[in-house]
Amino acid sequence: MNTPTLTRRERRQLERVAVKARRGQPYIESLLAAGATLPRGSVSIVEVLHDDWCPKMRGGLCRCQPDIVILEVAA
Repeated sequence: MNTPTLTRRERRQLERVAVKARRGQPYIESLLAAGATLPRGSVSIVEVLHDDWCPKMRGGLCRCQPDIVILEVAA
């Protein structure tokens, strides 16, 4: 399996996302895992569907188990 090397910018971005995940956004790690399976250079739309009662809907921290939907865009 050939794993692509991340650029410095990509590593920093992933670290920022990881910091947010540690601050109470449990779905971020699922989102990263789903994104890692996408082919490099592809365009995808990712929807994170929170429950209606989730505080994230009002600007708070997520406490639900949101559904993550990935749609690949055909070029």
